[in-house]
Amino acid sequence: DLNMEEFMELGNEIPDATLNDIISSQKPNQCCVLVYTSGTTGKPKGAMLSHDNITWTAAHASRAGDMQPAEIQQEIIVSYLPLSHIAAQIYDLWTGIKWGEQIYFAEPDALKGSLVNTLKEAQPTSHMGVPRVWEKIMEKLKDTSAQSGFMKKKMLSWAMSISLERNLSCSGRYNYSNSSLNVVVMFLKNVTLSETMLSESNFPIRINVNGGLGSEETSGGHLVQPPSTLDPDTSDPTDNLSEQAREFCQKIGSKAMKVSEIVATRDQAVYQAIQEGIDRVNMKSTASVQHIQKWTVLERDFSISGGEFGPTMKLKRPAVLEKYKDEINSFYKE
Repeated sequence: DLNMEEFMELGNEIPDATLNDIISSQKPNQCCVLVYTSGTTGKPKGAMLSHDNITWTAAHASRAGDMQPAEIQQEIIVSYLPLSHIAAQIYDLWTGIKWGEQIYFAEPDALKGSLVNTLKEAQPTSHMGVPRVWEKIMEKLKDTSAQSGFMKKKMLSWAMSISLERNLSCSGRYNYSNSSLNVVVMFLKNVTLSETMLSESNFPIRINVNGGLGSEETSGGHLVQPPSTLDPDTSDPTDNLSEQAREFCQKIGSKAMKVSEIVATRDQAVYQAIQEGIDRVNMKSTASVQHIQKWTVLERDFSISGGEFGPTMKLKRPAVLEKYKDEINSFYKE
């Protein structure tokens, strides 16, 4: 391992003329970096990104978060995803160079629980996250709110209402369907949310957030995970139902407190409620091929430690198909 001073000293033996020759030999359309896919289908594939691709994207991708150059405002970000991930590389490295951002590098176990400590220390002005990261933050916010005392809950509710009003007043910035509001409003009460999609080709697209169903689709049906609480130390899903899930169970006549209880007993009230929800979704689908025909409830939510997510929180579809092959095969036997 090298400290910063030792790293800088590595270049002392290289003449400036050599460095200038290397720099002057670079052309805008030449390859700058190689980015490999996560290998969700087949072997990882390398995508060559040119210098002008990187430069253009660094300038435009950060507009989604209203990033400002350092002479106007010192932006602070936290780098916590592997830099082999194109989104992390663009937002953490290249936009940092473009806009003069101050970058905090998180600990290696960031996604296992330590990220929150880094965020408290850095107090970033902007934060990038893949969808599952935002879902984890939302779950944590809900649990914190549910476990707070009366006065703290009142103050939290007041502060969130002020933040929501400000974010919704941004001129036409948000255009969400009613089905997605229950997910998105929770974020708008706490942060100004902006959306961008990046593929390995490194082309940013602004998109609107769409509400998720909390399930992974297979060719034969859906694997459903009831929302559970997170382990405070590792951020891994636990067997305990979240506060909102317990309230939902009580409303439909179930006394379940744990996910395993629902699965072990095939809790009639819960299973019926899920089926009714799926029936409503199917009624809105125009094509029968989009209908959810069969489904099953899993005892544990997807996670990095469980093997369903990679280090960038991207779903590892082959791993899911292998891990839950018995459940999936049951779709075809019934």
